Amino acid sequence: MNNTTNYRIFVEKLPRFRVEAESLRRELNTNLNLSLGEVRLLCVYDLFGFSEELLEKRAAIRFSARW
Repeated sequence: MNNTTNYRIFVEKLPRFRVEAESLRRELNTNLNLSLGEVRLLCVYDLFGFSEELLEKRAAIRFSARW
């Protein structure tokens, strides 16, 4: 029997690297006359057929926010 599962991983940059999110927040506030306090950009990874062991070994290394 195959012990694999599907996973969805959400990755967000550390606060000091959220330049794009801050820029988008300022743009939305200015252009749409909003007063947003925070905008979060997330990268979503859908993983199919991963074992829990493989996911634990690779998640921190391979699924970092590098966009």
